[in-house]
Amino acid sequence: MSNIYLPKDVNHEFTTIKSHAMVEKRDDRYEDYVNQLKAKGLKPEEYFPKAEKGIKPFEVIHGDYNAMVDNGINLALLLICGGGTSYISANAYLGVGSSSTAWNTTQSSLITQLGRAAMQSGTYPQVGTKIQTFKSDFSGAGGDGSWQEWAIFNNSTTGTMLQRKVENLGTKAGGTWTLTVTFGLV
Repeated sequence: MSNIYLPKDVNHEFTTIKSHAMVEKRDDRYEDYVNQLKAKGLKPEEYFPKAEKGIKPFEVIHGDYNAMVDNGINLALLLICGGGTSYISANAYLGVGSSSTAWNTTQSSLITQLGRAAMQSGTYPQVGTKIQTFKSDFSGAGGDGSWQEWAIFNNSTTGTMLQRKVENLGTKAGGTWTLTVTFGLV
């Protein structure tokens, strides 16, 4: 048997995975305002945007990343075939940790986890054209400590880590820090 290799198509479309993260840092007034809006009977899709407009962040950090890990890649491929646990609203979590250990493709969890937060209820993750957006609030003492790493998970305590990024995002001591991660194929 002989193998025949056709020439590479110069017009071939290559897909790249891209992520963008943003941390919005707010003081304790944000959580108080969210609770006031909830008490008025507003729905999550109403009170989160209103609170974000009403209580402006004192600092916003942006970054672009591509740091998928092996288990996340394997699960993404399995999900295409209808298997595995997806990253839908009920299962999706963002986690933060305090380790500055370099990223490695074989990692399966944060090195030193400070906390995981569920998606902003009722509205995330959001799916758009070639992109999915994850958004979690780390309120009060949740996630307090030096934010040196973050990741996307499909479970509140275990599950599969899709990607992990290492960088200094500051030290949280109370208040509410909102982590938003867009994950897409471009």
